[in-house]
Amino acid sequence: MLTLLAVGTISGRLLTDSVSVPLAVAGVLLFALALGPGSASGLGHRADRWFRDIGKRGRGSVIVLFFLAVVVLSVVARAVVVVLAEMAIGGMSL
Repeated sequence: MLTLLAVGTISGRLLTDSVSVPLAVAGVLLFALALGPGSASGLGHRADRWFRDIGKRGRGSVIVLFFLAVVVLSVVARAVVVVLAEMAIGGMSL
């Protein structure tokens, strides 16, 4: 459900607005770094272990809290959300 909402929000932006190429490229690079060397690093292993240790209920809580933070941020700091959306568009193109 949350994935569909996020994709719907971002895909609407792709269809109606122009995408900032530098921010999209930064998103591609950051996602590639996080998925590749970042996940294989010590920090990536610690984050993975912590996420597994908190259990299903804990993971669900983290996801819901992240979603709520994005909603609040989109209301309070619109400019930050625009930058993050542009980078997410680039990252999702991987």
